[in-house]
Amino acid sequence: MESPPNESLSIEFDGELARPRMFYRQWMLAGNPAYFFDRLVQDFGDFVHYRGLFNFYLVNHPSLAKQVLQDTNKTFDKNTIIYKRFRNAFGDGLVVAEGERWKRQRKLLQPMFGQLAVERYFDIMVDAANALADGWDQSSKYRGPFDVAKEMNDVTLEIAGRSLFHDGFDQARDRIGHWTETINRYSAKPPLPIVRSFWFPSRRNRMLKQTLREFHEFLSAMIANRRAGQRKEDLLGVLLHATHDESGRTMTDQEIVRLFRMTVSMSSTPKSPSIPFSFSPLGSVFSSRRANTCR
Repeated sequence: MESPPNESLSIEFDGELARPRMFYRQWMLAGNPAYFFDRLVQDFGDFVHYRGLFNFYLVNHPSLAKQVLQDTNKTFDKNTIIYKRFRNAFGDGLVVAEGERWKRQRKLLQPMFGQLAVERYFDIMVDAANALADGWDQSSKYRGPFDVAKEMNDVTLEIAGRSLFHDGFDQARDRIGHWTETINRYSAKPPLPIVRSFWFPSRRNRMLKQTLREFHEFLSAMIANRRAGQRKEDLLGVLLHATHDESGRTMTDQEIVRLFRMTVSMSSTPKSPSIPFSFSPLGSVFSSRRANTCR
C-alpha cells in the first residue's frame, strides 16, 4: 500500500510575517531553545521576526523553507552570529562554507555518503541494530522505561564511529561520545551577548576548547598511523586517498581533521542522516523477530 503524498509540501504559505513584542519570552530561549521555537510557532505562526537580545527570522512552513534554501538561496549567506558559533565548534568546514568552497568540500565528502559506501558498511548497521534490539528486549523485561532519543544517539554514533574509524572506535568510544556531546551542547545553545564570544572564559567555552584539542590530537595520531602504512577499509582510509578535482592533490591532515570533526559530531544528533540508515536495518531486525514470534 503506497503512502499518500505529503500535501503540505505543495501548499503555498498564505499567512503574514508576525512580529512579537520585544524580548517575548526571552527566558525560554536560554533554557530550552527547541521548546521556545515551538512556542513561537504556536503563538505566531510559521513566519516570525523575533527581536530581543539577538534578532532572527523563524521560517517553519515548507514553501518558505523551499524559497530560502532553493529558489532564492543566493540572497542569503552564513555570515550570522549563529554560524559564527557553529564555526567555533565545527571549524571552517562544510557546515559554514559557502559558494565554491562549499562545492569543493561537498565533492570531497561525496564518497562517504554514496550508495557504495552504504552497501560497504551495511553489516555495521545491521550489527548495531541487532545490538540495540537486544538491549531494548532486556530493557522491556527488566529495566522498565528508557530514553529512546539517547538510545538512537548512541546507535548512530556507533555506526558512524565504526564506519569512520573501524576498530579504532572501540578504543576511543567513551572519549568520542564525550567529545560529540560537548560539541553538540555548545552548538545548541543560543548565541547570547558576551558569553557567545569565544574569548569569554565561560565553562562551556572552556570545555569546547579542551574537547577540540583532545579530538585533534586523537585524529592526528590516527592519520599519522595510517600514513605510516596502517591501512584500514574505513571512511578515514577513503578520505586519505580522496583528491581535489582541480589539482589532483590529496587532502591535507588539517582538512581531514576538520571534515571528521563535523561528521562525527553531526552523526550523533537526532537530525543526522545516519538515523534512516539505522532505522532501516533496525526495522528489518524487528520485523524478522516479530515473524519468528508469530511462527
